[in-house]
Amino acid sequence: MNALRETKASKEPLICAFSGGCSSMALLHLIHGCNKDHLKVETDTLFPVHVVHIDLHPVLQLENGDTSAEVCQRAQEFGYPVHCYPLSRVLLEDIDKPGGDEEAALVEVVASASSVSMKEQLVDVLLRVLLARVARAKNIARIVYGHSAICSAVHMFTMTGEGRGFAIPQSFNKGHAMTPQLFYPLREFLPKEIAMYAHLNSLAPVFTPTLTTGAPKKASISKLTEAFINGLQNNPTLSHTTHTLLRISEKLDSSLSAGVECALCECQLSKREVECKTTTLQHTGAETTARVCYSCNNILAECGKSDVLVRSLYFAPKFRQGDVG
Repeated sequence: MNALRETKASKEPLICAFSGGCSSMALLHLIHGCNKDHLKVETDTLFPVHVVHIDLHPVLQLENGDTSAEVCQRAQEFGYPVHCYPLSRVLLEDIDKPGGDEEAALVEVVASASSVSMKEQLVDVLLRVLLARVARAKNIARIVYGHSAICSAVHMFTMTGEGRGFAIPQSFNKGHAMTPQLFYPLREFLPKEIAMYAHLNSLAPVFTPTLTTGAPKKASISKLTEAFINGLQNNPTLSHTTHTLLRISEKLDSSLSAGVECALCECQLSKREVECKTTTLQHTGAETTARVCYSCNNILAECGKSDVLVRSLYFAPKFRQGDVG
């Protein structure tokens, strides 16, 4: 939380990405506690908070996955503004106005992915893009995630396996120079520590199934990575490895960046990707080429360069401003 406190003088608002799970529930409770303590000596809150929940159920259609109403109800108990968006809003120019066929269109695109890994990758990219657009629409420069140490390590390894290793510094370094900035206040804590905190504070997380819930460990890259990291953590002689990996990730930098962002995931591109990875896109009958990272190029190649994903690209502010070539 120290990185967030550094800007306390400006009282800048932040978005808390809220899934309703144990970690995001604990994070929101901690932020609420900081605000309550601050109100004892000040007249306003330390962190003006907007809670944002992205509903994946309409797209994934998983059994017992429709938990959005319950998640939002739990979030409202903390007294902050709560905003719930279906993932399909990422295809709209105005994310606050429901569209028409975007939900069915996105369901078709996700279903076209040939593997669970690709489905997870596509959903994760669009979820993060939508959160960033919500932040920009509300003029908020900070997003906080409730990732634990294990979750952060798994995500870092998964990004590497998907071909996004170059984007690790931008995605994980505290307060990286990007807009909005991403913070992970719980990344030093293990899931069991967060679960104990939730238990001691009588927090009741909401369980929402994912694409790999109950699946074997080889179901996807992230599932296999999770099994590997948990195996290291459960080994008494290797239990320090998770935190060592996270400390290493903090020392990475993007000095080799070409200063250009991927048109889909908005992560920095390497100079080689700028030179090699472009894709032809069509939108409303017109063609253009956009620079995309290696991983997003694979997504577009497998899921099709249909108007659906291109709409997500086209409505990105940087894309409309001419970050193409």
